[in-house]
Amino acid sequence: MQLTLDKGKIGCQYNIRSVQSDVVASKLMAMGVRAGATLRILRKTWLGRAICIKSEGIVIALRHNEASVIIVEILSK
Repeated sequence: MQLTLDKGKIGCQYNIRSVQSDVVASKLMAMGVRAGATLRILRKTWLGRAICIKSEGIVIALRHNEASVIIVEILSK
């Protein structure tokens, strides 16, 4: 079973395994985040429509649909 970033828990650290959307992958690459990067979920919005992550020293907000195409593996809980 693959874990997507939108299903991740706040405070946990993840490694990006792949991004299943070229559009989202190019947005992340433009910000210096690529497959293999480590990230931590900082917070989620009340309705779960957005997620705030920190990766490579950068804080990024992603829409739920963008986070749902990012395949991750858990590094720490």
